[in-house]
Amino acid sequence: MINQLDDILDTAPCGFLSLTDDGTIVLINSTLLELLEYSLEQTIGKKIGFLLPVASQIFYQTHFFPLLKLNGKANEIYFSFKSRSRVNIPMLINAVRKNRHEQIYNDCILIPIYQRIKYEDEILKAKKMADAAILSQKQAQISLKKSNEELTQATELLKKLVNTDGLTQIPNRRYFDHYLAQEWSRLRQDKRPLSLILFDVDYFKKYNDIYGHQQGDDCLIQIAQGVQKSIYRPDDLLARYGGEEFAVILPDTNSQGAIIIAERIHQAIQSLNIPHLDSTVSDKITISLGIATLIPTIETQPSLLIRQADQALYLAKQEGRNQSICFVDRFSR
Repeated sequence: MINQLDDILDTAPCGFLSLTDDGTIVLINSTLLELLEYSLEQTIGKKIGFLLPVASQIFYQTHFFPLLKLNGKANEIYFSFKSRSRVNIPMLINAVRKNRHEQIYNDCILIPIYQRIKYEDEILKAKKMADAAILSQKQAQISLKKSNEELTQATELLKKLVNTDGLTQIPNRRYFDHYLAQEWSRLRQDKRPLSLILFDVDYFKKYNDIYGHQQGDDCLIQIAQGVQKSIYRPDDLLARYGGEEFAVILPDTNSQGAIIIAERIHQAIQSLNIPHLDSTVSDKITISLGIATLIPTIETQPSLLIRQADQALYLAKQEGRNQSICFVDRFSR
């Protein structure tokens, strides 16, 4: 876009130059250079006075820069050709002061008087082209911003879909693994405890056989929703671990705190009051829980915590189900 505007200025049918407040030429287009018979190297960095004939020097000193400060004010001024055999040309100057990078420049449009009428239409066309280019740039920016917003929304939705269990709408096993590794690394640095609860639904296969898989899915949804309400801290995470098995990650929680939360989960399941007529431990849906707690170290891995919670869960099921067992209480004696 900037190159396009530069091309318009350089090939415009009128002269164009930009000056600092002390009269130094910082920009001059090809049209004016050709008209005055000077090269770019002969003009850039020079004071504008050397382009003016003697007759214009007084005007330059007393009127030119006061004129520049009156934005858009037009007047006539004479410039000299490099060749002394050529006559001076009266010019119409239209000065506009602009702030670029905290530096004031004076942009001057210079039109030969005898060509002014001829070039007015072309100047108007050039202005329209510049306005159209600016409008096109703004529209492109708006379109790009909208596209970026839509891409961000699509990315967030994709992340949610990838990390969410389709049935229960809680985090899935993939996100469980990611979050456990993240919290393991964080708490290892802080030397703080990390607890994990694994639990599954007692006799869930029998439940599916009696009530059907559709009702079995509804049962898992109710369990996920009920347990989610019993987890209060924002850093605690409930995830579907697989099938009828769920997991709760409890950062910065010791075994006593994990046991309290496990009891709260038991109560949440009981309050759902979901019938299960083929269960040998209750006529309602129940769960068995395994609890493990470790302080992460550089020598250990999150898989150790999972293994301990799984062993505790296995023991809870072996010893009658519908109960919680803490690994540290049963295997660390």
